[in-house]
Amino acid sequence: LTIAPLTPLIGAEITGVDLSVVTQEQVISIRAALLKHQVVFFRDQTLNQQEHIHFARQFGELEIHPATPQGQDNPEVLHIAHGPESKGRENMWHSDVTWREKPSLGSILKAVEVPAVGGDTLFANMA
Repeated sequence: LTIAPLTPLIGAEITGVDLSVVTQEQVISIRAALLKHQVVFFRDQTLNQQEHIHFARQFGELEIHPATPQGQDNPEVLHIAHGPESKGRENMWHSDVTWREKPSLGSILKAVEVPAVGGDTLFANMA
């Protein structure tokens, strides 16, 4: 497992790990990197929904996002899709569900399709 900082203040890329079969030692290293760099990302992972949920549970109890539709098979997963009919309201600075009494540690995002230009997620270091 290799951790490469992206900037002096926020973000790191983690390589050398298959998130579908992560070990407890790797989870400890990933958690430490997340706490140090605030945002971490992985490339070329092919997790299905069950593997995604299993990986996320390594970091604690999962919450159900208030925008999750009722009755879906995996309520821990909030599927966000946009196109010509759905531009998205989250394309401005926001802080997810930090208003909750016990906010979650974070979110584990999976980009399935991104445009050739743009489509990135930006993060700010508020510390």
